[in-house]
Amino acid sequence: MTKKNFIAMAIEVRYMLRDGQISDSGIERLARFCYAQNSAFNKDRWLGFIYGRCGSNGGEIKKKAVANA
Repeated sequence: MTKKNFIAMAIEVRYMLRDGQISDSGIERLARFCYAQNSAFNKDRWLGFIYGRCGSNGGEIKKKAVANA
């Protein structure tokens, strides 16, 4: 699997988590599967993206511009 695949999967997992369709243990199991597919997989970054702690590349989350009203 490629980085694009892992990001796409993480986005879907985020929706599933929001909707209560997956548990933390299910996400952990998916992370182990991803590592088994590609040993360069960065579990901490992937989980950080799913749980909203970082962006998809591991960096800060971009803040939306706020218009002066």
